[in-house]
Amino acid sequence: MFNRRTLPLSALRAFESAGRHLHFQKAGQELGVTQGAISHQIRALEERLKQQLFVRAGNRLSLTPAGKLLLENSTDAFDRLIKGSEQLSPDTLAGKLTIGSTTTLLISLLLKTMDRFRKTYPEIDLEVVEIKPLQREIPREIELAFCFGKPASQDRQVEALLREEIFPVASPALLQTVPRITRPAQMMQLPLLHDNLGHWTRWLSTAGQSPVDAKNHLEFFNRHIAIAAARRNLGVALATRLEVYDDLRRGTLLKVLDKSIPEADKYYLVTHLPENSTSRAQLFERWLRDDLAALYGR
Repeated sequence: MFNRRTLPLSALRAFESAGRHLHFQKAGQELGVTQGAISHQIRALEERLKQQLFVRAGNRLSLTPAGKLLLENSTDAFDRLIKGSEQLSPDTLAGKLTIGSTTTLLISLLLKTMDRFRKTYPEIDLEVVEIKPLQREIPREIELAFCFGKPASQDRQVEALLREEIFPVASPALLQTVPRITRPAQMMQLPLLHDNLGHWTRWLSTAGQSPVDAKNHLEFFNRHIAIAAARRNLGVALATRLEVYDDLRRGTLLKVLDKSIPEADKYYLVTHLPENSTSRAQLFERWLRDDLAALYGR
């Protein structure tokens, strides 16, 4: 209906103000124009939209369903423009942003986001602090924390970002050393690479197998190391799409079987309450969400 060239910004601004106040005179006072100018802008907008936006009954003004929907979207858009203009100030952006993350999430996703982010905002100094899997207490100096397992809120916002599926992966070179694997039992002839969260026990149980059936076991202190070992042909590791997306795309790792199980817990984002959040933190959070949307097609 509209595009960037034809978008009637003045009429939308008049409508948004009148919709919030439900009063044309108050809208005019807010925008520094007459009540008649507000009324004229809104009539013109209704004609272009071919929709009635207000119901006028005597001295009372209310929104139609179409008006309520337009008010919600236009208010959100103007709020975003205001916040965006505030973030243009170098004084607002310059400084340090402290991020907390598990090692796996940092290497799998955040490093990519940080690389792009620092090129656009070189005035923001990034500091990364390690968060252990299932860590409950998040230090106050951390403005954004990306956790595996739900942490304590401590008067902060805690949001579930995603829950991944885990599946077995191995290098093409290793898989060439054995007959084609089509069943979990056949996989037991290869070494299993364990992390510190015990996922192999759960995966094997759902596949009707036991760890004692495996030819060999190598145990590591986190899954990132186990996946690195898989890249070096040492065995089969369990991984998530987030962790091996680039490997699967390049062919450096392959899915051994399609069978997957949910991870033991979810990934969470911890942020300060909006009134305590810095522009730096809000910007980085939006960049990360964009990267997640690109990865998962959201």
